[in-house]
Order: sequence, then structure tokens, then C-alpha cells
Amino acid sequence: MCEGPTRRVPRAAALTEASELERRVGAAARLAVEAAAELVPAFKAGVFWVGLSALRDPALVMQTIAQTLGAKDGLAEHISERELLLLLDNFEQVVESAPELSELLERCPYLKLLVTSRELLRIRGEPDAVKRLSDQFGRAMPPAPRKARARK
Repeated sequence: MCEGPTRRVPRAAALTEASELERRVGAAARLAVEAAAELVPAFKAGVFWVGLSALRDPALVMQTIAQTLGAKDGLAEHISERELLLLLDNFEQVVESAPELSELLERCPYLKLLVTSRELLRIRGEPDAVKRLSDQFGRAMPPAPRKARARK
């Protein structure tokens, strides 16, 4: 991983867990996009933004990612061993699809995810990332505030 461009990713994540999260949601997305833009040279197959704010059905997440990448014969097969970064923006309303992301990460060894969400994904590796951020900033990270989800 490149040292220079990755320095801003933890800072971006740290800003999003502040107690003022409700007012900073737009800022979180902007910071994630800025961080991802700096990471473009580190990913030979590219960096792709996948906006999920319009989705309410978790079953559509993988299909939306596949459409963004132009995958026609299966998402994992399309990504395979490509070095790419997916920025998944506004994941909180489809967080139930997180296990599918975990499976995709297992099948695609060079895939990296940068996810903006008000909810924890509760997938393997996430607690380690949260702990690294906590250690870096010298304090425990507060839990994300829960917001009632709109039902269809």
C-alpha cells in the first residue's frame, strides 16, 4: 500500500464518527471521495464510486456494484484478481447486504473497500480497522448513532 495517499483515509474516517455525525454526513462522503481520489495510483484496475443512497433493498447492492463495474458474468469473476478500490457511499440503508461484501472480499484477494455508513457492517476485519483508528487517535471511537430506518 502506498504510504502517502493512505494517510488521509484514517483522518476521513475519524471525522465521520464525531458526535456531530448527523450534520457531517455530506462531509463524510466528500472526504471519502477525496481519499479515494488520492488512492487512484495505488489501484491498477481503478477506483470506483458506487452511490447507494437511492437503494432501499439490500438484495440490489451486488447488482448495483456489478452495473457500475460493467460486470456481465458475475461480480467476483469480473473482479477476480484485479487491484481495485470500491467506494460504497451511504451503505447504512442496505447494511443487511454486508455479508455479501465479506464473501466478495474473500473471493477477490486484491479488492479493497472504502465504505461510508452510519451503521457498523459487522464483517470480518472491521473491528481491527476500528481499533487501529482508536489507537491512532488515542481514544475509543463512539458508537454511531442509530437512526430509525424508513420502512417501505
